[in-house]
Amino acid sequence: STSWPLTRRTPYSNIELTPDYTISAPSTNKPEITQTHNLVIGGGLGIKDRFEFSFDTTWGVTGKFQLLGAPKLTADAGNFSLSVLGSLGTSSTDQSGNNWLSTQQYKVHFAYTTYSAALLAGYRLSPIVNFYFGPFAEEGIYSGNYETVGVSNVALDGKGRNKGGIIGFEIGSPRVTAMVEG
Repeated sequence: STSWPLTRRTPYSNIELTPDYTISAPSTNKPEITQTHNLVIGGGLGIKDRFEFSFDTTWGVTGKFQLLGAPKLTADAGNFSLSVLGSLGTSSTDQSGNNWLSTQQYKVHFAYTTYSAALLAGYRLSPIVNFYFGPFAEEGIYSGNYETVGVSNVALDGKGRNKGGIIGFEIGSPRVTAMVEG
């Protein structure tokens, strides 16, 4: 059987409850929280002039509404924009197998949902380059169950909050762009 760390990766942080659940049960008392440096690939669709809907490889969906500035299709160099962004991500995993150090059976169920919001200010350096930055806040909830079959059953649940800043740029034509963000 294959073992994977029991983690939740967001675009901003990684929260690890156990490095390998075939060796040790997850613990919500002292999770390891680290930064992530993940490549995220996604796609989106502009709806009307000021609303974009997108999805990405984190299984998240995002909506962005531009409050100020010229729309992306008509924006020239020097355009200032202000947008609000909301995201939702959810996933779950179910696995079972043997502990690789013994024949003890385990069963794992883990589910999470994250919600985030951001306010982004953008400045278009040229018709094909846009620089943006702003604050974000993210709320996550998780629940799960780790069972050592015939021995113990541990329920997990909790929530976490993440807040900080986003900085990035996009380059490309108004209809197709590449983005780099941190």
